[in-house]
Order: sequence, then C-alpha cells, then structure tokens
Amino acid sequence: MRNRIILVLTLGAVLVLGPLYSQPVDRDWFDQTIDFTLSLEEIHHRIEDGDIESLFTGRAVLLDGVIAEITVIDPEPESFFAQIDLVTGRWRGLDEIRLYRAYVFVQGPRFAAMIPASPPREPDPDLLTVNSRIMVAGALVDLFDEPDGGVAPVIDGFHLRPIR
Repeated sequence: MRNRIILVLTLGAVLVLGPLYSQPVDRDWFDQTIDFTLSLEEIHHRIEDGDIESLFTGRAVLLDGVIAEITVIDPEPESFFAQIDLVTGRWRGLDEIRLYRAYVFVQGPRFAAMIPASPPREPDPDLLTVNSRIMVAGALVDLFDEPDGGVAPVIDGFHLRPIR
C-alpha cells in the first residue's frame, strides 16, 4: 500500500511539474512524421495483400530485428556505406517459423564508428555485429524482389540503436 501511495504521488508530481522542465512533444507532429503502426511483419503483410501504396507515406519507420548479415560497401569513415540485412520472425505452430527481412542502408561517419569493416574476434559490446538486436529509424524507399519470389523493403537508415 505504501509503494502505491509513493507511485501515485510521484506520478502526480511528474504530471504537474513536468511541463515546467521540458518542452512538450506535439503528438500531431509525431503522427505526421513517424508511422508507428508499421513493424517489419506488418510491412510484409501489406506487401502480400497488395497494399503497397499505404507503405509509402513519406513518414519515417521504427523497426526492430536482428542483424543477419552486414556488407560494408565503403569502409572509409567519411564515405562509409553499408547494407544491413535485418530479420525478425514469428513461430507458426510448433514447427514453422516465418521470417521477415529488410535491407537497411546506412551511410556516414557515425555508422563507421558503430559497424566494424571486418568483425573483430572479441567485439566491443557497443559495436553492431551479426546477431546484434537493433532498432532502426529510417525511411522506406523501395521494395526489392528476392530471388525466391519474395519481396523485401529497402530502408534508408537514419539512426541505429542496439537493444540490450
């Protein structure tokens, strides 16, 4: 009971005093800027349903997944350019998993500091390597026809963040 009272008082203080210390986020701006409804799985469902126009809204996407592969195209820090194969999956029943893939392209010096050109033997935990779980903020810019007949979204990655 005591913890509940402390929680209610803390929440009340945050709600009353919060606006004094921070700029409020305009929720309409957020909704116009970021499509928070899209996940990698949802993108694939819309592609399968033929609802492709709904994907290209001009808004950013936030996706999470695991790095399956990294291809560093240009390792020079100033012109660094890499492709990240981002995957996530969902079990269907007990013996089938459905994989969803996106190709994320990143460019610039800040990504050179995050992604090693060649994987080190003992990677720094702050580096993004194969099997790292990450969040990607970016823009859906294209769709790629896979050799197996599938279609994968192509993302221009603005920001990457490890999920720990």
